[in-house]
Amino acid sequence: MTLARSASLLRALAAGALLLTAACGGDDNAADDTAQDTLADDTGEADAADGTEDTTEADTTPACNPILQTGCEDGQNCTFSGTDKTPSCVQGGSVAYGEECSAQNACELGVCMSLNDTGFRCYKFCQTIAHCADDAQCLTLSDTVYKVCEIGDLYTNCDMLLQDCEGGKGCYPVASEPQPVCLPAGSATTGEACSDAAGCIAGNVCVNQRCKRVCDPNENDPCGNFTPCSVYGNAGYCDE
Repeated sequence: MTLARSASLLRALAAGALLLTAACGGDDNAADDTAQDTLADDTGEADAADGTEDTTEADTTPACNPILQTGCEDGQNCTFSGTDKTPSCVQGGSVAYGEECSAQNACELGVCMSLNDTGFRCYKFCQTIAHCADDAQCLTLSDTVYKVCEIGDLYTNCDMLLQDCEGGKGCYPVASEPQPVCLPAGSATTGEACSDAAGCIAGNVCVNQRCKRVCDPNENDPCGNFTPCSVYGNAGYCDE
């Protein structure tokens, strides 16, 4: 499960990790910044199968509400375990929202996960921005049935022209952040298809689902052959 600011950071975001991506309107050219997420390993052991076939029809009615945190007993957390698509009540941990965690059952409320390679932290569930405090975005994640509230100050701002990120990361503009941020660089090269903000290699951006070279719109013919350098983020891209 892998952070694209309309209100106040994901590949997105976000590779097994997030592209922080918030559900918001924006420039038609902006890439989808669906956050890329990774769940912490569950520390519990699976029950052994008894070899008999269970013919009981499954009850798909959620046992609790993970957004409002209702339906569970005191001290329990309504959350999603592993790849479950229906929430359930589990014993809550002691780690608060936004703090670092190491296992699914570590969080007091919500879920322990890593978005866009920013480290494992406890995230709150949400459906809209109204469920998140301090104008935080409600991020859409890849390969999950739920959304989580963005945690502020997790990303390092960068310069798209300088590409001054470290550790195999590239500098990408995402809709949930006012300035471009460092995210794990993708593998798609110039001209290849991409699906999220950080899907391209460093020095490229994903525009209209294609990787475009980053350029300086203040330079004279930065893309060559008089190809337009369209303003994008704190730089531009070669519109070729």
